[in-house]
Amino acid sequence: MEIRSLEWADIPAVVDLAREMHGESAFSDFDFDAGKMAGQLTLPLTHPSEQFCHVAVKDGEVVGALFGYITEFVFGPQLIACDYGWYVLPKARGTSAGVRLLKDFQQWANENNAVEVCMGVSTDIHKDKTGKLFRKLGYKHVGGIYKLGL
Repeated sequence: MEIRSLEWADIPAVVDLAREMHGESAFSDFDFDAGKMAGQLTLPLTHPSEQFCHVAVKDGEVVGALFGYITEFVFGPQLIACDYGWYVLPKARGTSAGVRLLKDFQQWANENNAVEVCMGVSTDIHKDKTGKLFRKLGYKHVGGIYKLGL
């Protein structure tokens, strides 16, 4: 399993991965716009100190990705790194892919002066199992997400 930075040629495969995540997630009732997703994925390539995307590749296939960003806290100048999405295909779950992607994100956040990494489980995919993994890796559970459809 190779973990590496997103490359231009990976964008279609990561769009497909995002489509898989979308279909499995609590967001599946929302429209999925492949063009918009592809456009968003150009940002880690053009703004690598602000946007992040690493992929997990097995036998030439992208089987996972973590896509995130750094921004200032709303109330001060410190930087926080947050994820847009972290997903591993079902056939690659249980491998080292997810943890290695997360560790790369943490390292990137540290190298880019973030003081905190904030990861969410807003997709509702295996939230208990994912939460257990986060706690095992030293993350603290803070708050929750509450949704109201309009």
